[in-house]
Amino acid sequence: DLVKRTVESMSAPERAQAERAPELMRLISEILDKPHEASKLDDHVKNFELPKEYMQLDDFMKRVQESGIVKDA
Repeated sequence: DLVKRTVESMSAPERAQAERAPELMRLISEILDKPHEASKLDDHVKNFELPKEYMQLDDFMKRVQESGIVKDA
């Protein structure tokens, strides 16, 4: 949301200068072309609370992976 507001508030010369950099041009086009998909990226993590009692490392890692915070590589 912050990036979208920043891009929208840029003047034409500022935006033209930013679009000269390939990375910025890609980011700007993604933000402006697909605004609904940017908000979906934050929705993939389930609610996660740290355990209130001691857990073995394997159990803790399993709980973290199930929450979607990290994936087992």
